[in-house]
Amino acid sequence: MDIYTLEKCLKSVWSIDTCCPKYHARWNKESNPWAGQCLVTALIVQDYFGGDLLCCKHYKHYWNRLSNGLEIDLTINQFPVDYFEPCFDCIKSRKMVLKVKNLSLRYNILRNLVDKYILEN
Repeated sequence: MDIYTLEKCLKSVWSIDTCCPKYHARWNKESNPWAGQCLVTALIVQDYFGGDLLCCKHYKHYWNRLSNGLEIDLTINQFPVDYFEPCFDCIKSRKMVLKVKNLSLRYNILRNLVDKYILEN
């Protein structure tokens, strides 16, 4: 699996069920499939590529830094151009973020959708 294949897969399977409830009103499969998907997506990226979960507390946004130092943010497009510059605040542990209300459920839904997509394609 390469990052481009994973990105295509995620964009195909993101849903309102994997979206953070706070962002349900902004989520739209056609125009804004990235909205509210950052933390569950960062966990999936970590499943495949390892690395750290980076957090910007101001925007409550998450993305990944791989072990080679490359930062990957597959949900940055939820923000208008020139609106958001990731401001790294801290690294979050996987164990800690999975304790966030409903996150484990949303992550498991997304994980199952990704696995199904991979098997079928």
